[in-house]
Amino acid sequence: MKRVSVGFIAFTVSVITPLAHADTLSAGFGVGLWKTSPSGTLNNINIKQDAGLGTENNSYAWAYINHPLPFVPNVRIERIDQSYSGTGTVSSFLDTSFNGNETHTRMTLDQTDALLYWGFSLPLIRFDYGLGAKQVSGDVTITDINSNSSHQSLNETLPIGYLSGQLSLPSLPITLSADTKTLRSRFNDTTFKARYDITTFGLKLGAEAGYRTQIINSNDINNLNIDMKIDGYFAGITLVF
Repeated sequence: MKRVSVGFIAFTVSVITPLAHADTLSAGFGVGLWKTSPSGTLNNINIKQDAGLGTENNSYAWAYINHPLPFVPNVRIERIDQSYSGTGTVSSFLDTSFNGNETHTRMTLDQTDALLYWGFSLPLIRFDYGLGAKQVSGDVTITDINSNSSHQSLNETLPIGYLSGQLSLPSLPITLSADTKTLRSRFNDTTFKARYDITTFGLKLGAEAGYRTQIINSNDINNLNIDMKIDGYFAGITLVF
């Protein structure tokens, strides 16, 4: 992973913080399921055709707090737990060759995002922008019917930029939003969603649904050559006040 210098971070913060508007005190929390389908390659392996990895239901959660303190960033935390398994015909992985006609692959790719951001609001519209870190924690294990096995961890912390926009529909308890977390061309995590507030006062209970896409094109994660796309629809419940 290429480190982001302290000087670069300080410069970025010095540029964006004067634009920040103070928020009112607010917070939110959400949990749900993301129906994901991975595709692409991991080293020399096509994870769909060779490894047989298919669609899975994976859990996610997020929480944020906005506050009225000027120039102090707001905080958002996100978590995804991803696990995939499949049966295929992988010939080799890293230094291990598989002699059997059938291989079993298991991949986990859990992620935790910690974001510091500032925001400003216009009538019906809000924009957020900031910086953060994405911690990737997982592994890949491939085993054949002759008990040959290869295991590789997938652990790294990546610096990311964060942008978000929200649109509240007038006279309706519906909020449309989009956000992206990115590390140039090596990583992108983009979400489009709609939230419907079932209750519209005090602690708002709601439901959300949308589409999320992650693109990983990197050798930063344990020096593996990863060219992978993970996408699918999601739905969950929210509490916002």
